[in-house]
Amino acid sequence: MSLRETFPCLGDGRRALLAGFGQGVKPPLRRPVDQWAAEERMVSAESGSPYALGKDVRYEHRHAPHMVEVMQVLSMDHPAFEVSVVGSAQIAKSEAGVNLIGQVIDEDPSAMLALLPSLEEQKKYVRVKLQPTIDATPVLSEKVRALKSRDEDGSTSSMKRFRGGYLVVATASSSKALQMVSYRVVIGEEISEWPHDVGGRGDPLDQAIARTKAYRETRGAKCYWNATPGIKGHCRISAKFEAGDQRRRYVPCPHCGVFQMLRFEQLRWASETKPHDAFFVCAAHGCVITKDDKEAMLDQGVWLATCPPQAGEGAEDVPGATVLPDQIARHLARKARMEKVLQPSFKIWQAYSKQVSWDFTVSEYLAAKGKPDKEKTFCQQGLGEPYEEKGDAPDAEKLVRLVEDYPARKLPPGALFITGFCDVQGAALKWDVYAWGRNMESWHLDGGTIEGEPADDRVWPQLAERIRRRYEDQYGQFWPIDAFGVDTGYLTPRVYKFVRDMRRSGYERVYATDGRGGENNAMHPPIGMAKKASITWRGKREGSVYVWPIGTWPMKLECFGALNRTMRAAEEAVDPEGNPWTGLAHFDRACDLTFFQELTAEYLKVGERAGRPFREWHKRGVNDRLDCWVGARAWASHVIDEMGATPEMWAALAARRRPAPAQGDLLDQLPYRVKVATQPVPGPVEETAAKLAAVLGAVKEAQEGKPAARSTDREPGRRRVTRSSYMGR
Repeated sequence: MSLRETFPCLGDGRRALLAGFGQGVKPPLRRPVDQWAAEERMVSAESGSPYALGKDVRYEHRHAPHMVEVMQVLSMDHPAFEVSVVGSAQIAKSEAGVNLIGQVIDEDPSAMLALLPSLEEQKKYVRVKLQPTIDATPVLSEKVRALKSRDEDGSTSSMKRFRGGYLVVATASSSKALQMVSYRVVIGEEISEWPHDVGGRGDPLDQAIARTKAYRETRGAKCYWNATPGIKGHCRISAKFEAGDQRRRYVPCPHCGVFQMLRFEQLRWASETKPHDAFFVCAAHGCVITKDDKEAMLDQGVWLATCPPQAGEGAEDVPGATVLPDQIARHLARKARMEKVLQPSFKIWQAYSKQVSWDFTVSEYLAAKGKPDKEKTFCQQGLGEPYEEKGDAPDAEKLVRLVEDYPARKLPPGALFITGFCDVQGAALKWDVYAWGRNMESWHLDGGTIEGEPADDRVWPQLAERIRRRYEDQYGQFWPIDAFGVDTGYLTPRVYKFVRDMRRSGYERVYATDGRGGENNAMHPPIGMAKKASITWRGKREGSVYVWPIGTWPMKLECFGALNRTMRAAEEAVDPEGNPWTGLAHFDRACDLTFFQELTAEYLKVGERAGRPFREWHKRGVNDRLDCWVGARAWASHVIDEMGATPEMWAALAARRRPAPAQGDLLDQLPYRVKVATQPVPGPVEETAAKLAAVLGAVKEAQEGKPAARSTDREPGRRRVTRSSYMGR
């Protein structure tokens, strides 16, 4: 009996051998990335895409036509080695990298590396973008091995295995993935957020490029870098763009046909109160380009290389802001020539996105206007431009001429809450109090110097007296300070003890602070998370206190921004957009030249050290008043919850500050984030009268044989602070 008769279900070995041989000698199908994406890629319902509502859908280029050429140069058959894209958030930059990964897994298996700026971003990339794409795309799900944590041949969340290669997903903050292993494809996400040195081995971007050496001369290698821009002069993705051929997107005017770049300066809208029906004005002939023209116009866009003239070229060879239709072919030919000497680099912003309306862009701009933190976010995430930090302080002698005649220690109209700060020095305590209004407009209310060694207990009661002061508003109400910080950089235990004593005596809005400077803290929030610290003074344990970190780097930029706006407002009636100035800084007659010299005693130095860019704040004299402004400004941001402050919140706070008849608790009108004083406190005259009445009442009760009321030595309107309530805060 033959073997086949014994095992009738046995396969045909000759047929299997020939099929395998044919598959082996068949040239691999290597479609360009954009073609592969259009024919194979599926967008998962779990990806969060606005086009995948409850079901997997096919990837379509019509949703992001500007990314087609990016994917074409990312194809492994294209000679480019590095491809860079800088642009706004949510412009589909990452999708091009995911499509490159998919095409390589499916048609050209190789070793790949994807680097993210942090562990959290790494997890999000896998969970939201990569794994849903693998699961939803049939040609990928059948080739990528299943997730099996106990199987060394299976995939994991950080390593995707497939026949002929693998994909490592790691962070740029660790050098483990950048050692020993070679990669043919490297994808760098948000490279502007990467550190400049990892593991003492240098820039992770340079380390990643070095991992491709084994492939560059044999099979060819590819590096894809993308990011929203960072800080001007220190932005890694902007440097990559400028080193490449600098491709920008030109779209035709639907009325006159002239090709042009869409610039924010061309965007128009009705008014600040009506940021809708936004439209672009044609840079060539002033045609009105409405949202109805948008989609068709974007579909006809082209990328042109705008890099400076190269050898043998003149300025006329570089496309300008506008390009006539009959010049497009010439500029496309230039782009083809540039590919031979420069790497492809692309720049685009959200006006080209079909998912983001022009009305939304206008709304973002108006919401950020006059708020440096939000202006920075809009510049980077919305406009796709690096943010320029201006650390130059204005001239002190010019500022002293701008002091105003508003009454000292009195809240000007528009001032809504109060913060203060004390800088502790070796021979004195320097303090200042500021009032704050809408859009963080500020007024210097009070300040001075308490001479004496901080180790001497006699200086601290004087500071306590300043903190207890109340400031009269235009309605005759007296308000306490809403938050007062004390620097702990000098004689730290004594400051801790002072803050602890003040809080126990009922002044719970006094805080110990610790400044966080240096470029590593450039993104530190104004007030960070407090940490508990023990107090030991003169060998005795004095309990504990919470210490609040202050982001001094961004607050100094805030200070100089306000000062420079104030200088410009003195010369120009309106801002560059034709609107009233906001966020100005006002100073009373008590602020002399010495005050302003201390306020402007630092500058932001930008340079290069050991081949790396750096930014540092440098002092050119005593800077105590600057430290006080920074501290008061940080606490103002915390009190009002600046990042979440809305016009409605400011209006509610202004209404709360006005006197009103007793009709319920007006505090209910305030959003919960506002941490201002809940009610005015008695002024000097009223307080004296109240104390006199209390004394007369006690005398009368004593004469009548009644026990006198026990004094608590607490400030009127303050509750008694117990140990449990204090520790709870």
